[in-house]
Amino acid sequence: MVAAGEKTKLETGIYSIYRRVAGMVTTERQPEHCSNEKVIATLGVNAPMEMVRANRLRYAKRLLHHGPDILWALLKAEAKDEDSWIAMIREDCRWLQEVLGAEVPKADPEEGATEWADYIKNSDSWKAKIKRSLILVNLKRKEEQRAADETDNMLKDLKKA
Repeated sequence: MVAAGEKTKLETGIYSIYRRVAGMVTTERQPEHCSNEKVIATLGVNAPMEMVRANRLRYAKRLLHHGPDILWALLKAEAKDEDSWIAMIREDCRWLQEVLGAEVPKADPEEGATEWADYIKNSDSWKAKIKRSLILVNLKRKEEQRAADETDNMLKDLKKA
């Protein structure tokens, strides 16, 4: 489990690197602040927590196939905690439902945990679905950013007129 403060530090550090790579660091010469969403849309990369989510989902399949009993006992003992690994996997599965829709089970990951576990364990295309979800989220973000940029440009043109 990652504490909230550690998660924030990780995200802040990665976004700082992304900003430098994209040339979007706020300075005296470039005083306009760009949102994290704009930075990652510009670079065409996924958000740090999306990558963590994808890796956790990939690991879930390995754990379902090869996880030792002692590890499962520990995970189940902490399952009720909202920041437990199992709770995070449930949220990750809900995210997949939101992104992929009918390509994944419709059952809520909490009530339909067995259905989800069977699906993850037996899916030949699990890694591909995770990869596809990252691509789709990225494409959606780019399109939303393009629309926001167009709106900003139109507003600037209207102010000039």
